[in-house]
Amino acid sequence: MVKLRKITEDNFIDAFKLKLTPEQEKYVSHPIRSLAQAYVYRDQCQPFGIYAEDKMIGYVMVIYDYDVPEYDIWHMMIDESVQGQGYGNDAMDRVVPCQDLAQNKMRYFSL
Repeated sequence: MVKLRKITEDNFIDAFKLKLTPEQEKYVSHPIRSLAQAYVYRDQCQPFGIYAEDKMIGYVMVIYDYDVPEYDIWHMMIDESVQGQGYGNDAMDRVVPCQDLAQNKMRYFSL
């Protein structure tokens, strides 16, 4: 079972070390680009590291789309070394975004 942890200044370098297969690189954003986007859209977006035990094996980024309005999965990747082991499905089951309307701020919960 995986756990989700917010990507912060304490673990963002681990996200930079994640790798895709060469064939996947044209379809999936590199974590450096994704985290730059998370910074630009910081009022509506939150990246999470996907952890198996204490190792980051991927990331998922949730964004609130004001135009729709709804929450969406914007980016997600699992490191090439652990793909095909169910970690991506497990992570998706744990992403449960929720907006705290009382404070007009986003909160994210992981199961």
